Amino acid sequence: MARRRPCFAAWLLAASWSCNLPAADYYVHASMGSDTSVGSSSAPFRTLARLQATMDAGDRAFLAGTFRESLYLEGLSNITVAQWEGEAQAVLRGDRVITGAWSGGAGVWSTTIEPAVTPGAVVVDWDTSVDEHGRHYGFLRAAAGPEEVLNEPNSFWFSDASDTLTVNLAGDDPTEHQIAYSRLGVDGLTIFGAPAGVANVVVDGLHSYLWADPTPGWGYGFKMLDCRDSVLRNHVAIDNGFHGSGWVNYYTPNTNNREENGAVWGCNDDSCYVFYTGVGDITGARLTDCVAYKYTYLGRDARPLGGRGCLGFACHTSADGPLVRDFEMRRCRVVEFDDDNLGAAIGPQNTSYPSDESDWRTYPVRAVECVVEGGKANLFYPSGLAMVRCDLRYTRSGARAASEEAVFADNYAPGPGAILLDSCQVIADLDGPGSRAFFGVRADMRWTILNSSFLDVGVNTREHRAFAWYTPRAGLVARGSVFAFRNRNGVRWLGYGDNDAAWLALHDFDDGVYVNISDHGYSTVWDGSFNNEHEWRSMVDPGGVYTRALPFLDATGASGLELDDRGELWSARRFPTPHSRVGFNGTAFTGTLGAYQHRCDADLNDDGFVNADDYDTFAQAFEDGSPDADVNQDGYVNGDDYDAFAEAFEEGC
Repeated sequence: MARRRPCFAAWLLAASWSCNLPAADYYVHASMGSDTSVGSSSAPFRTLARLQATMDAGDRAFLAGTFRESLYLEGLSNITVAQWEGEAQAVLRGDRVITGAWSGGAGVWSTTIEPAVTPGAVVVDWDTSVDEHGRHYGFLRAAAGPEEVLNEPNSFWFSDASDTLTVNLAGDDPTEHQIAYSRLGVDGLTIFGAPAGVANVVVDGLHSYLWADPTPGWGYGFKMLDCRDSVLRNHVAIDNGFHGSGWVNYYTPNTNNREENGAVWGCNDDSCYVFYTGVGDITGARLTDCVAYKYTYLGRDARPLGGRGCLGFACHTSADGPLVRDFEMRRCRVVEFDDDNLGAAIGPQNTSYPSDESDWRTYPVRAVECVVEGGKANLFYPSGLAMVRCDLRYTRSGARAASEEAVFADNYAPGPGAILLDSCQVIADLDGPGSRAFFGVRADMRWTILNSSFLDVGVNTREHRAFAWYTPRAGLVARGSVFAFRNRNGVRWLGYGDNDAAWLALHDFDDGVYVNISDHGYSTVWDGSFNNEHEWRSMVDPGGVYTRALPFLDATGASGLELDDRGELWSARRFPTPHSRVGFNGTAFTGTLGAYQHRCDADLNDDGFVNADDYDTFAQAFEDGSPDADVNQDGYVNGDDYDAFAEAFEEGC
């Protein structure tokens, strides 16, 4: 606990006056400070333990250097913990380098570590082992027992009884490497607000590495417990345990917390980022310009050690009442890797339901102008999720759980749920050992797809589908969208599955374009009660279904694919972002379909910018009564359009 600073003004005490000292600024330097100093910029503290014992509500702390200790601040509102500007990067590290003697040989060695400590992870040469993606590696696998470690290369075993750590280094001598361990039951930076909660906390510019406890609830790089109206920004977390950063509220609602310009590299078994509440709802949650590098611990061979997978961004509540009601991500990015990490890019759960399934602003969870790069496909839990102007690229399809064959799947979890893709671009490789689809729709889900573009670059001869249904309760609306297959090898179907005629009322996708569909381009008949082929044809515009192996049409924005030798669009060039308002591979749209034809209402002169020129354009169109001024598209030019334009101008594009 922080200790209160006394008031020494004797003349005030003599007069029985109150004394309120102003908040203090403290400085901590890991290599140049001293804990006998006063904690000023000219005489900084040396350890976080000294800061922890001194800091009070309202204070600010500025850190510099590498600390191999945690920081735990309890019950302190209105505080700031930040990088000391102009000094060495402040890094909180959870690993402890082994300096004691080793005994053994033939690659299996033992040493004694500090008492009453259990290693959660052991790393070898972690600082110098970095792959081509920038990921650190060097983790040893935890052996099942003392006998197993003898026969399992690159593993470790710890004996609590003797405080002995045994490692199998596959023939290497430990004295030729830097070996370190991370402790169980410890987080990097903890802001502890329970039970009353804390507010107005700022954490800015810190790094946190190797708090590598894989136990649920531990191993956070940054743990913000029972905070509200607070911000975590400009931070980096690498190879931590359960989460890189987390806003976790057990006693108070999770309200108005923000995370900005963060980078989380890897986590062991859950998610890079998380927002959670067990009391009240999640409201006002914002993530801006954050990146999740999604992978689990990497061994000495730079390959994943295993585990169930690591999600990118997660938001959820306890299962007994609270809901996620307002959670928004803007310009966030998920970078996935081709390493069998099957967690979702975005995983919302236990959310409220949108009031309008076609309006992204009414959804409780919103991803706006976000990017997903590479790896496996998304896995969505039934929830209210809207993805708007997002750029989603997958080198492989298939999710971790129920709908293994789908790029977008709902994981069998009970509904109801609603998911919207509005003005998104999706590239996926639907090649696989079995059939694959863009959408694998199950449970009580409602999918709405507006003005989006989908391209399958797979080349094998198995079944590739736009849609696949596995329950008559699922519904899908696709309007103004393009679904294109790179070629017609094998079977390229528009849809597959479901044998219940009542399902028709839940679907509407007759104004799309479907390119390189097989001649028999619809679903099979599961039984004689429902002719899916006939029903599919009744729901699509036959003029929008292209069954010939023809070049992609300019009207779809998908011409000029310029695939590389491996058929991968993203491997040789940076793909256009959702802000560019162009089609696949830079082709401009001339029609009304696809992701980038979804016009930015405020950019009336179509110059790619929202500024005073657009105001002038709108004013002139409004005065002329031109259809260009009909911003709300109701067929009239009146004051409602002025309001709609002003709102769009303020929001930007």
